[in-house]
Amino acid sequence: MLILSQFGGFLMVGGRLGDIFEHNLVLTIGMSLFNASTLLCALVENRIGLVVGRAFQGRLVVLRVVRGWFIWLVTDKMQVLLRV
Repeated sequence: MLILSQFGGFLMVGGRLGDIFEHNLVLTIGMSLFNASTLLCALVENRIGLVVGRAFQGRLVVLRVVRGWFIWLVTDKMQVLLRV
């Protein structure tokens, strides 16, 4: 539930970051930070650290998803344009 609330709250922030910076850079940074927060969740020994790590995962998954949607949308439109 925590990941879903973080995802919804930061969806527009991730989209705006992708508009400001290069799309592949945002995707790469988002994937790297998400993997680091996953490692944090795996290594932590108490519940509070796990909740904090999961909150970071919820925020950082937005950077991956938004850029993935953008890349899919652009390549799909390019395929339609090339058919015409």
